[in-house]
Amino acid sequence: MSFLRLAVPAVISFLVVGFLVTSYRSQKNDFYLGGIQVNEADHAHWIETLKESGMNTVAVTVYAHQGDWDSSNLWFDDEEPWVVNEVREAKRQGLKVVLVLRVALDHAFERNKFFWHGMIMPQSEPELEEWFARYRRFARHWAAIAQFEDIDVLAVASELNTLTNAFPVDEVPNLEEYWSNPEKVDFEDQKVLAHEDEIEQRHLFAPGGEVYESLGDLLDEKAGAHEQWARALAFLGDADPMSRINERREILRSNWTGVISDVRDVFDGQLTYAANFDQYHLVAFWDQLDLMGINAYFPLRRRELPLSEVAQLEPLLEARWRTILGSIVAFQDAQGLSRRRVLFTELGYVRRLNSTIAPWAVSGFSVLPTEKGTRLMIWEDQPTERKERAAAVAGLYQANLSMGGDLLAGILYWKLSTEPAHEEVEPFVLVIGDRALDDPLLAELQRFRWRRPIDEWLRRVGRILGLIGYPVLNTQYRTQRGELT
Repeated sequence: MSFLRLAVPAVISFLVVGFLVTSYRSQKNDFYLGGIQVNEADHAHWIETLKESGMNTVAVTVYAHQGDWDSSNLWFDDEEPWVVNEVREAKRQGLKVVLVLRVALDHAFERNKFFWHGMIMPQSEPELEEWFARYRRFARHWAAIAQFEDIDVLAVASELNTLTNAFPVDEVPNLEEYWSNPEKVDFEDQKVLAHEDEIEQRHLFAPGGEVYESLGDLLDEKAGAHEQWARALAFLGDADPMSRINERREILRSNWTGVISDVRDVFDGQLTYAANFDQYHLVAFWDQLDLMGINAYFPLRRRELPLSEVAQLEPLLEARWRTILGSIVAFQDAQGLSRRRVLFTELGYVRRLNSTIAPWAVSGFSVLPTEKGTRLMIWEDQPTERKERAAAVAGLYQANLSMGGDLLAGILYWKLSTEPAHEEVEPFVLVIGDRALDDPLLAELQRFRWRRPIDEWLRRVGRILGLIGYPVLNTQYRTQRGELT
């Protein structure tokens, strides 16, 4: 009896101290939750609605513009008053601001027809150096504005895949090897051509907007353009392409070090880079940044799902997120990054069934595997379904919690709006505010700020109770959370 009199208060004191420590750490590592708007006419109303929705961060972006994908033709505007006004309103209302620097590949240039900004690569070393000289002016200019406006986080770039692949390699990179191999390209094209009769002409378009007469014409022209790109990037006409590839990668690494140094000279907030989900592990300068930024459009499954099975998705999606987050941590450990916190600089899903297969897919088509072969998926024709994307974020919440709860530094959703009419023009949008539709996604996002510190603490308490001889309470907690691990 005397032992219990001593033990129970000690346990309670320990739990209280644990709660206080967790609360302090939670405040110290506050979660960036928010996103980027669609086209808000009233910044004050937009920021106020964001706060009322339980969010604390506004994401804003400024663009440099790129001419031909293989040139140094990069330009930007010195002033973006609409962006600065939004930043000032956010800071006035006490919100955090993340500024993302981006490059828009201009599809008015004919040679960019089949490409996106992640494929930009000036063709010669002098042009590459000139490109970086222009980009450094762009980054330094907006870093100075970020410092003056008290911006919290600056992303020095976004999704510049080929320009940030800076690790040395001992073989031709996968994408360049694929597009320079006609047999491999034809093999994949035949899978699409098998469904030619199911594809209407309105789906046969290039990013620049041109509509093709036939699927074969579209695939042939795309393959030709990509082969040219791949051969240029991999120096396949040279006697020693691997030496050339690695020489250029060292130039890339050195130039990004210069960009980051320039930015730090004038900006003392946190820095990140918004890497594409499939490329973060190829970026060689994370050690020079404060947060690991990822545009998190990870595919969470491969096969089509009937509408009737959406309710069963969350455990599957949580398992997939555990694998993804585990891979990020493994990469960090291998690079000596000491569990650097991860900011999802973009996370988004369209309001359609099967959105978790290819979260980036707004239009066009894909060929998916089935148990009996393949199935053509026309993305625009998928029925409206809001629960699947909510299940994806719920799975992410549980996966992050299972890894301690503090791996993620924040989520910036793509995109948010106070205007329901924006659903007609933006498939990704989540409407917030007093005119919001019934959308379960908002509550799942809110949990990252409102529930996460409590759930972190409860998880620790459950483990402690189990260790000190209270297995019933521990089991009850784990059953409630659906874990029982």
